[in-house]
Amino acid sequence: MDEIFNELAAYAVLHFNTEEAIWQQYFIDDDWYNAHKVTHANFINDVLAIKANANDASYNEVIEKIVLFLSHWLAFHIIETDKNMAKVVLAMQHGCSLAEAKNQVSENFDSAIKALIKSVLVMYQNTSGKTLELIREINERKKLEDKLRKLANTDPLTELFNRRVFLEKLDEEIAKVTRLPNYSVALLMLDLDFFKRINDTYDHSTGDDILKAFAEIARTNSRIIDVPARLGGEEFAILLTGATKNDALVMAERLRKQVAGIVIEHKLGLVGVLWNNPQKCSF
Repeated sequence: MDEIFNELAAYAVLHFNTEEAIWQQYFIDDDWYNAHKVTHANFINDVLAIKANANDASYNEVIEKIVLFLSHWLAFHIIETDKNMAKVVLAMQHGCSLAEAKNQVSENFDSAIKALIKSVLVMYQNTSGKTLELIREINERKKLEDKLRKLANTDPLTELFNRRVFLEKLDEEIAKVTRLPNYSVALLMLDLDFFKRINDTYDHSTGDDILKAFAEIARTNSRIIDVPARLGGEEFAILLTGATKNDALVMAERLRKQVAGIVIEHKLGLVGVLWNNPQKCSF
């Protein structure tokens, strides 16, 4: 969004500086020129106002405001005012005085043309508004589809892949191993032993925190092509596509070391996943 506003600012600097340098040569102390400079200043103020309110609106709403604002600017400033001033300059270059050139341009640009511009602008606004509304609906539908897809494919607590996705990917990998003689795949089956003791001793919320911490370690150590999944309860698996037995052993050791560092705060004290005291639960 900042990039859009930066581009508008860059446009304003280039357009205004270039344009006003031309008008200064012909519209000396003229009301048209003074009004034009005010319009340029208002452009900056209007853009800053849209930017200031951008945080309170959605991305699409901000884009809609920018499009409508620029359509007004195109119709009433560039097509009308800029064009008329350019015609005045051309007339003066052909020998007319400033007053004569302005009168000539004003007579040619009658109310009918202005009404036509307004009509075209209304049509454009209606069309652009409907287009933006359609884009908004498409984006909302895509978000909903992504959300539904995530719900269908992931475990809600840990946000790892669920059992269904894991089994589908496992079947695919077994088929590859069967079909491709040099292809390999490794599977890590992970289980948190005596996990029920955590829920019974502390509470289920603490148990959930440990599951999520374990899942985060599994996720961050997995490659994008791997399939870390929660199969159910405290049972997990990581499907290492294209990996060897040695790759799996290396990853398993890395997981073991990181899991040993899990510590969850609880009102009864700190809860760790691995315990050195044999009288306390360990898994």
